[in-house]
Amino acid sequence: MVLTCSVLGSLQGMLFGEWAHINELECLDYLMISINLNFSSFTVGYLLVNLTLGTGYILGELPNSLIKRQLKIAPGQHGKKTIGKLFLVIDHLDSVIFSLVLLVILFNISWALFFMGTIVLGITHYVIVLMLYSFNIKKSL
Repeated sequence: MVLTCSVLGSLQGMLFGEWAHINELECLDYLMISINLNFSSFTVGYLLVNLTLGTGYILGELPNSLIKRQLKIAPGQHGKKTIGKLFLVIDHLDSVIFSLVLLVILFNISWALFFMGTIVLGITHYVIVLMLYSFNIKKSL
């Protein structure tokens, strides 16, 4: 996942980074991110942001998984009753939130972008999971 995010982010920066910058469509200053590391490349900026997002996504899953194992909840399951509903929400937001917190720490993104990203990416994540479940690609919600 991290490698895929990094490669696709690099391609995004290489193909569309300058165009997005010129047209003021960026939510982050990808060029400044790379310049701060002595590079001057949209590709590097996009690579670093997407590497951070991919890494954060994986690391964000760990605390939730640990807690669920301690509560004897099987992998891919959420539990029953109220705890199940709580873990359903947490399962779809934990990685998103952790990834965005890393962006706040490493690249100083605004808290407004953090909260907007949490909403948009949380909904996107849930919709994708629903689609995978409806096509029998994913076994549980």
